[in-house]
Amino acid sequence: MAYQCYGKPLLLMLEDNDVLTDCGVRPSEAISTTKYDIRSADVVSKIVMKSQALRDAFNELDWSNDFVTWELSPHPPHFRLKAQGTGTMCQVDYPQDCEVFDSFECTRAIKKDFRMKLLQPCLKALAVATRTQVRMNELGLLSLQHMISTADGQFTFVDFFIVSLDDEESESN
Repeated sequence: MAYQCYGKPLLLMLEDNDVLTDCGVRPSEAISTTKYDIRSADVVSKIVMKSQALRDAFNELDWSNDFVTWELSPHPPHFRLKAQGTGTMCQVDYPQDCEVFDSFECTRAIKKDFRMKLLQPCLKALAVATRTQVRMNELGLLSLQHMISTADGQFTFVDFFIVSLDDEESESN
């Protein structure tokens, strides 16, 4: 492996069972990351729940659908995930007083659609998380913060921010 300098490719030479592979990987420019601030609008809901319950809910959904609807409300159903497609519909509800919630705060009802493919990257962190904080602001910015226990007994947090579909795009689906 060799890297000469900025702008030059990373050169790799791999050998396996007398087969030699020589390749160059051209680095790309780092793009700036977008900073999301969940507090840029009123936070409507803040929930801390057992990650296993969210995993179970996600496992019930049909991931071939394009989007999933998140409904959070101070009134029943308090927490609902709903995926609907051609001929299929799956809905998972959790009441506010369910044992899966460590805390449940919701000031008003909110219902937003999110692309399933944008939720998929959070599944790896969710698989090893013990607790997940779910927050949504009035603009439909969804924040999922997974708490993960490390090998040395410490905790680390992995954050995901997902922007909801706008109302016009949701209605066309």
